[in-house]
Amino acid sequence: MATSTLEYLRRESYVPLWTANAGFNQAVTKLATLTSNIASLGDLQRTARAGQRLSKENLSEQMIVATLAVSGIVAAYAHEAGNIPLRERFGFPRTYLASLKDGERSAAALNLYTEAAALFADQTTTPPPAGQPSLAGFGMTAALLSAMESAVTQYDLMKDAPRGAQVSISQSTDAVEAAFKKLDDHFEWSLDKLMQQFVIAEPVFFQGYRNARAILDIGVRHDPDEEPNPTPPLTPPPTP
Repeated sequence: MATSTLEYLRRESYVPLWTANAGFNQAVTKLATLTSNIASLGDLQRTARAGQRLSKENLSEQMIVATLAVSGIVAAYAHEAGNIPLRERFGFPRTYLASLKDGERSAAALNLYTEAAALFADQTTTPPPAGQPSLAGFGMTAALLSAMESAVTQYDLMKDAPRGAQVSISQSTDAVEAAFKKLDDHFEWSLDKLMQQFVIAEPVFFQGYRNARAILDIGVRHDPDEEPNPTPPLTPPPTP
């Protein structure tokens, strides 16, 4: 349901209303991140429930591979664009990530993702002039960034666990619940507040957002592997 709200805000006809508003832009970007995190943690929870072994080392390897896929594109783009500082930040070997301590590795990957995603978003909104290099021209896609974000989110859950530890059902469930709490807080204290500026200026946009939020508020939180309880049918009044 949060995904539907995100899709509503990103409709082509509504993006011009808020894209120049830095605070609103950041709020929409954070909504996308929180929504993606919940999906990633839900996948992890389903893996644990299925009894599949997923260790800290597995998650670390997945994160390193996903990070190198993104960083390699950024480094190649930066080299062609003549942006030496950017090239140096992203042109590291695999051994750099592998040598970092658990928490440092997670933080480094997250910082790289944040910078790469922001640069890609900027170029998507305002493409480079014709003939100039771009991330998309070197193979960057939203799917690659999403895969990296998911890998970082999943590894972050296990970064403080001992080597060889397996993802448990309780760990994944607690992480999903915490992610939903962050999502709720973001709606209540960020997006809901920012939307107030459109009450008079853009009433159709505002009402559509309220409708999407109403669906989110009444949605039933349930186990990702279970169907929500259906609403019982109305019982007709007895025939006199």
